[in-house]
Amino acid sequence: MIKVSAPSELASYIGDDFKSTENVLVSHELIEAFLAVSEDRQSIHTAEAEARIVPGNLLISLIPRLLPSCLSVGDFERCVTVKYSEIRFKSPLIAGEHLTLFGQISNVRVRWSDVFVTADVSLFESDSGRLILTAQVTDLYETRTSSD
Repeated sequence: MIKVSAPSELASYIGDDFKSTENVLVSHELIEAFLAVSEDRQSIHTAEAEARIVPGNLLISLIPRLLPSCLSVGDFERCVTVKYSEIRFKSPLIAGEHLTLFGQISNVRVRWSDVFVTADVSLFESDSGRLILTAQVTDLYETRTSSD
């Protein structure tokens, strides 16, 4: 885990690897809840599918759940994901498998009192180490100002 007292300090960790300290079980129940919201009707995601494949958008939505177990950042008002790019699905994840996130900070940009942090992330199936997804994620840390 990378731990800093302010978002701008993440610039010292550009190129450093990090790994989530937790993994996420992608259960049938989680998939059902996601499908209810997304109304995704593809047969490969349904309970009747022989090998139920986890929807790609559900995988993407798990990135912000896993990132806080990789990066501990202090002294900011809020953090918002502002961009996903370079998303590549490498292999399917099957319902009942676990995900782990690995990543590397690739860019830190300070603009006024805010900090944009870009990380290259990869989701792996926890037991086999199979690469599931790669993406680039940019988070905006809105920092506290002295007048607050």
